[in-house]
Amino acid sequence: VDQAFVDEAYNALIPKEIKQRDAIIGAYDDGDTALLVVDGMGAEYFPLLLNMANENAIEVEEKRIVSAVLPTSTGFNKIKWPEERRIQEVKRVDSITHNGYSHYEKCGYEENLAEVFNVFKKQVLPRVVSGLRQYKRVVVTADHGASYIAVTAHKNGMDKTLPWPWGTPDDWRYSGMSQSIDAPEGMVAVYSATEQKTYFVVKGYNRLPKEGGKSYGLHGGATLEEILVPFVVFKKDSAPESQTIT
Repeated sequence: VDQAFVDEAYNALIPKEIKQRDAIIGAYDDGDTALLVVDGMGAEYFPLLLNMANENAIEVEEKRIVSAVLPTSTGFNKIKWPEERRIQEVKRVDSITHNGYSHYEKCGYEENLAEVFNVFKKQVLPRVVSGLRQYKRVVVTADHGASYIAVTAHKNGMDKTLPWPWGTPDDWRYSGMSQSIDAPEGMVAVYSATEQKTYFVVKGYNRLPKEGGKSYGLHGGATLEEILVPFVVFKKDSAPESQTIT
């Protein structure tokens, strides 16, 4: 992570061909499709998900990268889907992002990544297989991604703390306001009709002046790794007979 990379990330835009997750997921709600949400599974795990499916002969009907909603936190990304066809959500990936593989120890990035691989093998794929034995399809996606790079940039002094003169911000990466103002420099504005509030979301690896921090990764902001998530649809009749997942 150098300054050129930080600058490029600040200016990066989502390609137009990338669809928003919430705009396409409804087309799969046909009464015989289940949903599995992997909390915090960013686009970087897309190849892992597909390769594990291939090794276990699980057929993929649809695969793409989609975008989450800003701010990129779970509270703003409640995916609409019938509760009776929701497979138990996998939350461990997001927990590792925030706290490391062991909550009370200092963890290395490689240790965290190894534990994420274990989560895919022991939780994600087995739940897909179980779902395919009951439903025609299983959609696997995420509420949001996360950024380890934002923490690295902060530790290396490559970020800025943006001014926020309207009290304590909601988060390091976003804050909401009921009053109408122009988006401050370095932020994008997103209006929530439900809450009648505008949220200002931090671009790049900068942050707002809030106490505390995260040791490994965070989300809520507008970097590509926070916004982009996998969207994979698995087909029935391809679930392996054995319970062994490779």
